[in-house]
Amino acid sequence: MIYPTIDKIGKGEFDRYSVTVAVAKAACLVKDEYSKQKEDAEKIIGNKGSDKSIYALISEDLRDDKPIATAIERIQNGTYEILEPEKKED
Repeated sequence: MIYPTIDKIGKGEFDRYSVTVAVAKAACLVKDEYSKQKEDAEKIIGNKGSDKSIYALISEDLRDDKPIATAIERIQNGTYEILEPEKKED
């Protein structure tokens, strides 16, 4: 279970919906980053460029934690920001 509350993640500035959408989008970015690193690691190993395992060639935060936990952590430490959509003026 992930313990920070929505208020803590959104720093009291954003509603539940905004925080939930932001965390979901950030988790997709994390998952895509993991997939890219895994693909690159497989290429390196396939070309005999390294004697390390695929596991060793992927960043620790991506391989050890679930994408949602990494996304929440990155939002909390400021790596990712929650932005409100721009309002259109008529």
